[in-house]
Amino acid sequence: MKRYIIYFFVFVFLAILIVTINNGYQYKNAEKTLSYIMNQRTDIINQATGGQLNQEEAHQLLKQILDDPLLESDTDFIKDINDFPTDIDIIKEMHILEINDLKIEKNDMTFNAHIVWVVEGLMDIYVEESTYSFHFKKFNKGSYKLIDYQVIT
Repeated sequence: MKRYIIYFFVFVFLAILIVTINNGYQYKNAEKTLSYIMNQRTDIINQATGGQLNQEEAHQLLKQILDDPLLESDTDFIKDINDFPTDIDIIKEMHILEINDLKIEKNDMTFNAHIVWVVEGLMDIYVEESTYSFHFKKFNKGSYKLIDYQVIT
C-alpha cells in the first residue's frame, strides 16, 4: 500500500512539473512573438512615414505580421500620414516588462503586457509606460499574427 502512495505522489509531482514547464514555455513564446511583431511593425511604420517605403510596400510587409482589424488601421494611418504630412514621434525602443493572463484557445492567443516605450519626439526623447491587451491569431504554418490590441492603462 505504501508503494502505491509513493507512486501516486511521484505521479502528481511529475504532472505539476510538466504543467509548470509548459506554462513557462508558453509565456516565453508569447513574449517572443509580441517582441518580434511589435518591433517589425514599428520599423515598417517608421520607414513608411519616413519615406523609405511606399504605401504598398509597407502594406505587404505589415500583411506578413498583422491581420484585420489592425492591418487596416495601420494601413490607413500610413496613408493619412502620407496624404497629410506631419511630424510624428518615432519609437526608438520597446521593453516588455511583464506578460500575464495568457490564454491560448485553438487559434487564438490573448494576454496582457506591460510595456515601456522609448520615443523620440520633436524636442526630446521621452519614456512612456502602458499596459495593453493583445489578441493574436494563429495562421498557416503555425505562426501568429497580431489582429488587435487595446490600451488598458
